This record gives sequence, structure tokens and C-alpha cells, in this order.
Amino acid sequence: MTSLAIFLVILSAVLHAFKSLFNKTSYHKYAFTLLYWIGGVILTVPPILVYFLVNDVSEIEILRQVPPLIWLLMLLSIVMHLCYFFTQSKIYIEGDLSLVYPLSRLAPLFILFWSVLVSKEETTPLGIAGIVITILGTWTIMHRNAMRLKDFFEPFKDFKNTTILLAFATSILSAIFFVTDKTLTQAFSPSDELCETASSLPCIDSLFVGPALFSVILTLDVIIVWPIILYRYRKAIVYEWAHNRKNIVLASIFDFPGYFLTLVAFLLAPLAYIVSLRQFSVVIGVLLGHFVLREKFSTFRIIGSVIIFIGCFLISVYG
Repeated sequence: MTSLAIFLVILSAVLHAFKSLFNKTSYHKYAFTLLYWIGGVILTVPPILVYFLVNDVSEIEILRQVPPLIWLLMLLSIVMHLCYFFTQSKIYIEGDLSLVYPLSRLAPLFILFWSVLVSKEETTPLGIAGIVITILGTWTIMHRNAMRLKDFFEPFKDFKNTTILLAFATSILSAIFFVTDKTLTQAFSPSDELCETASSLPCIDSLFVGPALFSVILTLDVIIVWPIILYRYRKAIVYEWAHNRKNIVLASIFDFPGYFLTLVAFLLAPLAYIVSLRQFSVVIGVLLGHFVLREKFSTFRIIGSVIIFIGCFLISVYG
């Protein structure tokens, strides 16, 4: 991985962890998530439109020439992000940040199989070891008792907990939209064969491809989820904005521009390494849960976060 890719992903990971802290400490999770998603639209869509205007790029012309497969991938990404909206909000209602946050960041497990078996991306032994170590670190975070051999399967007891299951579901959802978002980013990049013929899609700067596509996905998700949340939690939305406005704005700034950094990094390194290195957010999230929220069972969660950091180091240096 290049130094630029490592920097972009780690910065994105730190921003995401703090965004999750704001979400966990909000009064109403669904209302908070909706409001900072709307903030994300306000922050990201205008700059993209200005870029298209300045560079005389026709959005309509691009949309007219989008292949059917790309439309299907965009639809899949929209659905995954929409489901993610509800699962990530739900797990913060009852679960500790230092527990459910790491469990919702297990995307590398699924990304590894996709990258190696389907995409045929090259991986080094130490890079794969780093991915495995991040998973083992997350396993450690789930323990509440002494790390004895007989307690190795203790985390399986938590699989009866709906919140834990939703955290794992969030990991699966994020893994899927990571794959679709990278595929979409590469499909519209100037190096793609679609941009090499006169009848293909108009090319735009590769740095704007991911953010532009994600802005469209985010906007459509907000349009879909807005009437649902407004109908059920209208008073909660008003209360959340009145009492938690600062954190809503910060969450918008940290989450979506932060994810844009990851989308740019997708163009610089293999998918498996980008998503795994982004697990550095787990370290920050566990520490925030311990020092800011004073959550219980923090010993194993801190140990687990250190193990994850080692895995991230191997990925960044040898990936």
C-alpha cells in the first residue's frame, strides 16, 4: 500500500470512530442518524455539482449511457446503505460502543473471500496474516472472563442476543457496499475501458468518481428513509436537533467526507487491505467507550483493540 492510501484510510477510520461516539451518545438514534445523513447530503452534493458545472460535464449525458450492470450495482448499494441505516442505529440503542462497534466492523472477513476467490486480487502471506489477526482481535473483544482454553467459545453464547446479531449483520452489509462502491468507482474511472471509446461514458477526474456516486446513493437513501422516520419519530427529530445540534453537524462532517477518503483509497490499493486497515477505527472506538463512556468489560476489549492494531500494521506495511 502507498503512504497516501494508508494516511487516507487511517484518517477515515478515526473520523468514523468519533462519529459512532456521537451516535451512541445521542438521545434518539434513528432521528440522529437521519439528521446527520441529511447533513451529509448538504455537505457533499453541492461541491460535486459545482465540479460538474466548472468542468462542463453533463450529468444527464452520463446517466443516459450508464450500462444496465452499473444501474444494478447502484441499486444494490442503495439498498445496503439503507439497511445499514437501520442496523447501525439499532445496535447503539442497547449495546456498548466498545462491543457492538468492533462487531459491526468485521467486513474484512467477508472482503477477504471476495477479493481472493472472486476478484482474484493478489495478497501477500503477511497481508493475509494481518487480516486474520484483526479478526482474532475482535474475537478477544467479545470475551468477558479470563482467557482460558475452556472459555474460547464463550462469545458464541452472545449469538442469542439480537443486538449482537444485528452488529454482525451490519458487518455483512458494510462488506457488500464496500465491494459495490469500489466496483462502481473503478467502472467510472478514466482508466476503465468504458472511457476509451468515443461512445462511452464521459470521463471525469478519478478523485471525484467515488464521491459523486456516493452522493447520489446517499441522496436517494435520505429521500427513501425520510418519510419513514418523520412519520414515526417526528417529535424525536425536533428534540434531537434542538438538544444535539453540535454533534449532528460534527457527525455529518466526520462520516461522509471521511468515507470519501476511503473511496479515493480504493483507487490506490486492493480492496481487502483498504477495508482491513480501516479496522483501526475499532481501536479508537474501544478507547472512546472505555475513557469517555466508562463501559464495563473494557480489559479484554482494550487487549483486543491492540491485537487489531497489530493486524492493521501488518496490512499497511506488507500489504
